[in-house]
Amino acid sequence: MRDITELGWGERKSIATSGGEIDIVAVRVKHWGARMQRDDYRGYNGYLLERNGRRIVFGGDTAMTDDFQQLRSYGAIAGPGSAGRLLQESKLSTARRQTEEARRGEPVDSTGCHSGKKWVDLAIMSIGCYNPWIRTHCNPEQAVQMANDAGARFIMPVHHQTFRLSFEPFREPIERFEAALRDQPERIALREIGETFVLPL
Repeated sequence: MRDITELGWGERKSIATSGGEIDIVAVRVKHWGARMQRDDYRGYNGYLLERNGRRIVFGGDTAMTDDFQQLRSYGAIAGPGSAGRLLQESKLSTARRQTEEARRGEPVDSTGCHSGKKWVDLAIMSIGCYNPWIRTHCNPEQAVQMANDAGARFIMPVHHQTFRLSFEPFREPIERFEAALRDQPERIALREIGETFVLPL
């Protein structure tokens, strides 16, 4: 790898690919960047990815944080074909529009989104490794809460059932995740390792 760009929280980069341009924003999460005992100067991020009017947040490793609420400041998803418009939308106009919607009393769903609007198509969230590391890894219910805070339509659970890295029972994270979404099972993107998820239009 020769072309590497490091991003701090809130920094952006656009990458040209054969499938179109992808906009990437580094987002704040609650973890640490150290790989050895004393190299705690390293950074750590989640990422907001956007292409052709579709938006994915990769939460990475994170403990519970309210930082995912900030993702709504990028505005609601306009849908496929609106590439290039969403990440340039001003935070001021977004906040003004959200205030107006709240005043009109539009109904909200469990993610807090008005009238079926979504801010993120898919949230990829870590759900394991919380026992005993809850200060740096969220539990499944907290992962769902942070995805809701981001206004995600679907949630893909990761960081579970591959390697034993913590003390919770092996299947506990996915079982708790499914229980947290028992009233909205259609939002679960994957349940088992090896499954495939295709984002609906």
